[in-house]
Amino acid sequence: MGGRPVITAEGPLFLVGAQRSGTTALGLAIAQRYADSGRVFTVNGRLPSLLRRWWTDDDIADRHLRSDDVNHALLRHSATGPSAQAWLARCAEVLPEVAQEVAYGRHDGRDSVDLIREAIERVYGGYTWGDKYNEYLLELPWLSTVFPHAKWIFVHRHPAAVVRSMMEWRKDKPWNPRTAAACEAKWIAWNERWLSFRSGIPKGHALTVSYEQLCGGATAELSDFVGLSMGEALREYRRQGSDAEASDCSEAALHVWERLGRP
Repeated sequence: MGGRPVITAEGPLFLVGAQRSGTTALGLAIAQRYADSGRVFTVNGRLPSLLRRWWTDDDIADRHLRSDDVNHALLRHSATGPSAQAWLARCAEVLPEVAQEVAYGRHDGRDSVDLIREAIERVYGGYTWGDKYNEYLLELPWLSTVFPHAKWIFVHRHPAAVVRSMMEWRKDKPWNPRTAAACEAKWIAWNERWLSFRSGIPKGHALTVSYEQLCGGATAELSDFVGLSMGEALREYRRQGSDAEASDCSEAALHVWERLGRP
């Protein structure tokens, strides 16, 4: 398909996008197709983010990796997708093993980047794998250092539609603001992260996807990128809420939106 770089165990697939941009629904569709083909894709697995915070170079120097806290966090808000439960079981098995190896000094001078990469690859068991997690947008350079051969799918959605969705979202999350101005500012900040990062991605390693186009059935490029037919899996992928109006956005948001649409 298409001659793009192949997604592998060493070059996983990360699906990112600002909140309320349709990433979860897309992630679940990819997860199902991965499972159908003997691969593993998690939705909100977020293991790299947790390890970044709990397994630092200082922790390694002190031989004290808190695998228990990481596994507790994984269970508190569990990953979803067909492979999620088996994946969580692997986390519960592998992370304490790595922590014990470090406690005994068997890490051979490896730093946090090396140990985190090794632990995650052991968790996924050599399978071709990937994960969807919106907050990866906040740590793109670091994640790229851990997995330099990673492939990326970035989903963007019109800022007015995202703001409206954020305002209507009923889950009580302190990080989800309740004014249109604050929602828009957050949308700008998160999408700017991608704009700053994308120029350094090797050719063919990233795909930018429009939520609106996906809702219209445009799945050919996505299928080519992941190496799996996605049309049927996304048949129910439909626009949520009313159409966005450009007049609902600030000039700053519209400028970011216009830049996101450029190659």
